[in-house]
Amino acid sequence: MIKTTRNWVLGYFLVLFSTLFLFPMTSRVLGLAFLFSLIINAPSEFVSKKVSKSVLSLVTHEVRECYS
Repeated sequence: MIKTTRNWVLGYFLVLFSTLFLFPMTSRVLGLAFLFSLIINAPSEFVSKKVSKSVLSLVTHEVRECYS
């Protein structure tokens, strides 16, 4: 398990490093988008395990009404 994870992480950084030279602006934007998705995904999984679906749908509805 650890060996395959290490290979994936190493492969990701090699691809990222090589694309910095091939497509400098595009790779940085995609990298930041990936990091932001990880930052958003971790708390949402934690909250969805702790709070019931009906409460989450109510909160989501209220947030949408406030910002629309």
